[in-house]
Amino acid sequence: MTAFSPSPLSPAFELALESLVSCHPIDLSRVAKLREVHAVCVSAGVVDGSVAAACAEPGSSDADGARDVARLHSLFHAAVTHGAAQLVCHYVDEVCGRDDFSSPDGVEAYLRDGEMVAEWAVSATRAAERVLLDASANASATPQAAADAAEAAASDFEATKDVLTALGASNEFAGEPVDTSGRDAHRNANASSSANSFRTRLQHARDDCVRGESHAVALSWLLRNQLGGVTTVDRHGGPAAWTGSVRTRRAANSDAARGDGGVSLGVPAMDGGALFLDDLLTQVSTRPPPYPFKSATEAAERIFSAGSATPNALIAKRCLFVYYLLDAGAPVAGAPASFARVVKLSPKLFSQTVAACYLDDWDKSDTSLDEACVLVPKLAQKSLPARFVASLVARGRPRAALDAARARGPPELQRVGDGESFGDAHSTSDEHQSDAYISFAEECDLTITVRLECGLATEAFLVANHVLASAPAAFADELATRLASRLASHAASRNALASILELPFSGSLERGLLAWLRGNCGVAPGAPAHLTVSYFLQRGRAVEAASEASLTAPPLPSEVKQDLEQALRALPDPQRRLRLDGAAAAAAVAGETRSLAVGVATATAAPNELAQTAFGCFGADSGVGVGSGSGGPSFDPAGGTLCVLDGPFQTSSLGNGNWNGCGGRPPFFAPP
Repeated sequence: MTAFSPSPLSPAFELALESLVSCHPIDLSRVAKLREVHAVCVSAGVVDGSVAAACAEPGSSDADGARDVARLHSLFHAAVTHGAAQLVCHYVDEVCGRDDFSSPDGVEAYLRDGEMVAEWAVSATRAAERVLLDASANASATPQAAADAAEAAASDFEATKDVLTALGASNEFAGEPVDTSGRDAHRNANASSSANSFRTRLQHARDDCVRGESHAVALSWLLRNQLGGVTTVDRHGGPAAWTGSVRTRRAANSDAARGDGGVSLGVPAMDGGALFLDDLLTQVSTRPPPYPFKSATEAAERIFSAGSATPNALIAKRCLFVYYLLDAGAPVAGAPASFARVVKLSPKLFSQTVAACYLDDWDKSDTSLDEACVLVPKLAQKSLPARFVASLVARGRPRAALDAARARGPPELQRVGDGESFGDAHSTSDEHQSDAYISFAEECDLTITVRLECGLATEAFLVANHVLASAPAAFADELATRLASRLASHAASRNALASILELPFSGSLERGLLAWLRGNCGVAPGAPAHLTVSYFLQRGRAVEAASEASLTAPPLPSEVKQDLEQALRALPDPQRRLRLDGAAAAAAVAGETRSLAVGVATATAAPNELAQTAFGCFGADSGVGVGSGSGGPSFDPAGGTLCVLDGPFQTSSLGNGNWNGCGGRPPFFAPP
């Protein structure tokens, strides 16, 4: 934005302005040339009369160079006022930026110092702030004049900001405003003696310019669009009703995040129950402004003139102001779109802000939520925050959330640095890695939940395997446990856990599922105690099924018990020689439930242990198994463990009731 003189210029004025703009910056640092150019500009009216009078005050002396400094400052001000702010930036680059450019004259030496330009920049910033303050105070009385003043202040802020940037201030070090009163003022005074005081002062002035420019642009836009009244008409019926509406929205969103009211079950909130509005307020400043505002003028002042000056905070401020206009009831294509064009808010961010406003307003009517269901899938791409998808699920619209989730694609783990991958053994960004993993895990959980809410359990299982393949090894087991628990708990809440167990679980995902089953079967609703046994039987893993059966407190259902007995009868001889408790211990050590351990600790079977073994029970009556006795085929899983027998068990009565038998130790064998 550049302010040019609105009135026609006289030939003398144009000639003087041309001589100022075409003057080489080095010449302006020489006292003789400076006085010559200043005299020409004063006579032609290029330099403001009040500024020229200050340079010629009788109380000031040329001996200390104060009047020459004031002359150069007045030329800087004239250049900025008439759209030639680049003159000051060139002066900084070509005069102040040269270490070898000095002068034996004390006045010229100070004129060539960056401190002199910084002094002018800070003074110009404060002058622009006073102009903006007056424009804001007169916004209702004289809107056109106030709009002109706001535009002029915005131009001054922009030019001064460029000069301060040339002096060394940067976006990288932008932050919150500095309190110049009380304790902070004393701290700043003490800091002025440090080596970094000059750069700190530059940075604070630049941050003030950023805030002032944003406020001036917003105020000018409001006044040009006749929105600068003392109050702003809104759809809520006044500030009090609006405040109540925001309070109601926060309560409804908190309930949705917890799954209260039957909106959804177990949906990852990813927002702590906060509104999108609360996110914007937090990004604007560490001390967020109170919302809502009494008028659009107050909104512009509270949002833009305070808070952080970082680039991200500035974007959040623009989005917050658009949100305010939408929340007040302005049509999307009206004032909000107009303001977004003025401040150059990207169409993507504008659309996301509109969608956020719709999602926050979902409790008032279904219209806003319907609009969000149409808009969010259209916006969906990799850069769309996952919270939009989570909000749709939590508000009972999983189909729209599924469309958006599919458009976003599977979750991806963010990189933590240039040339450094997440989980790198040589990485030092542990904190960043942890934050990145938490975000990645939440998004994976959400991706699974969306599909489960739509009844797509198989697709959820396939997505879980896909994201686990890309997860870092250090967190794969933890993530697998989380995703398997999500699959199992959701299925149990729908009484469909048995169908989930038919999916081909393996590896870390299977370990996570088994951990959930062992901790919840027989305890959680929809999770019968025998499902872990059924899981192993479905996969032909009878030894592990018998081990789980021995740990199951309630009796097994008859059909499960029959399946287990049949599976145990069909076991090959090597597996008959394995203790079930040894298999479980070996599996825990090996970290793989399919493992048949090598070198399981066993002992010679005693005669009285035969009745405690499954095959001994089977062979008692049916003649099936290793025994030669007779008896009914019965098997109590809680009765004990399988023991190792070295060949057929020889039975003979010794007359004293003891059994004579021989046992032994099994040969070692490798896992299948």
